[in-house]
Amino acid sequence: DGTMNYDDAIGQRGQVYSRIRPNESGEVQIPLGGSLKNVIARAKDKSMLISSGEFIKVIDRIGSTMIVIPLDDASVVISLDGTSEE
Repeated sequence: DGTMNYDDAIGQRGQVYSRIRPNESGEVQIPLGGSLKNVIARAKDKSMLISSGEFIKVIDRIGSTMIVIPLDDASVVISLDGTSEE
């Protein structure tokens, strides 16, 4: 029906589209509903800057805002089903 279930985003890996500044929101691209979606996100550590292009993992959500942490391994490729390949 086209409705996004944001709970499905938890655990997904994606990439920062628009940088997440300390104590502010940015945008990330994550696989959601069978395609890549741009959604609003905040860093779990509110003092952290996560630059555009960095890889992230969604660990929680508040409404439609994703709470993310950076992934350490930049060599990970994210597929549409949320799995990763090295």
